[in-house]
Amino acid sequence: MKLTELELLAALENLRIRHSESDYILRVASGIVAKCFGYDDRIEWTEKVADAGLVEYRDTLKAEKHYKELMDKLDSCN
Repeated sequence: MKLTELELLAALENLRIRHSESDYILRVASGIVAKCFGYDDRIEWTEKVADAGLVEYRDTLKAEKHYKELMDKLDSCN
């Protein structure tokens, strides 16, 4: 099963939350990917990933959990 567009954006966002030292570059990368998916506004897609329960912005431990779950799903595609 492939990652959906929101799941891919959530994976990048969870990675950014886990590694705050890479915040800028991960925001740029996420913005490029989001633009490819038709999003013009960061707020639009970040609200969607949060509403879907894929990202919890105030909890780095949950960011780790969500990231691992999404990467496990991605690994199962192979």
